[in-house]
Amino acid sequence: EGVFAVPPLAATLVSLDKATSGLPFNLSVWVPEAAGTYPTVVFLPGFGVGVERYAAMLQHVAGYGAVVVAVQLESAVCLFCAGAYPGEPRKATTADEAALLPAVFDFVGGEFRAVVDDAVAGVALDGQAPVLAGHSRGGKVAWRVLTATASAASGLALLDPVDAPPPALAGITDPNAVVGPLSFTAPALILGTGLGPTGLPPCAPDGDNHGRFADALVGAVHVVDAAAGHNDVLDNPGFACRAGSNATGLRTTAAGLVVATVRESRGEAGALRGAVAGAPVALSEP
Repeated sequence: EGVFAVPPLAATLVSLDKATSGLPFNLSVWVPEAAGTYPTVVFLPGFGVGVERYAAMLQHVAGYGAVVVAVQLESAVCLFCAGAYPGEPRKATTADEAALLPAVFDFVGGEFRAVVDDAVAGVALDGQAPVLAGHSRGGKVAWRVLTATASAASGLALLDPVDAPPPALAGITDPNAVVGPLSFTAPALILGTGLGPTGLPPCAPDGDNHGRFADALVGAVHVVDAAAGHNDVLDNPGFACRAGSNATGLRTTAAGLVVATVRESRGEAGALRGAVAGAPVALSEP
């Protein structure tokens, strides 16, 4: 079962409030409960989704030996309010959020080390750039981050990414982020879903979903679970998007593929392709 089996480590959750941390976002951090030196994963959630709804997937990743930093993007906590940030008359776009994320990366490379060690004695970070992961709109934000600074991440995992603007009801104008090839040579995963483009409206519409990202990222491992729904990676997929019949399978698959991306980013050649071959759901290459 490899990276899809029950993780060997437990993980503890640490919450960092932006009101006291001075960071632009609240952070939820999963730390392995065993002393050691670990890579870091920075995770960006989908539109209107709190990071706590990804707990099972993120705990799985942490349980395989990674410190997972989930960034609570403002689209989830300020979905229909007047402004995403104090003094701003408009809601946050993916460009707004991508522009603020370097502060999080700087924190992860600096003061964050003390936070991790306080959470679990003997835990240290490996000092390399984090692997950047994102679901849905979070994938669009991740793309903007790497378009600006490709060296910000040592690997990339996009989980059914969406480049379309948010629903019209949200009142946000957000142009496409994928406007040309991305110059990024580190290990990269793009996982798509077959049911994402279905439904009214579709949550991951054709032309603005995983295929758009894959066309612009040469060398990425691009696979699709044809039976999966867009929100199946959540602990509870809900009813906003059409769901598949095996959400647990997709969550486990997504988590394991992120783990494999981390391993390949740390020098384990073939880890990602090997994980694809052993996934608990049927994956195809478009």
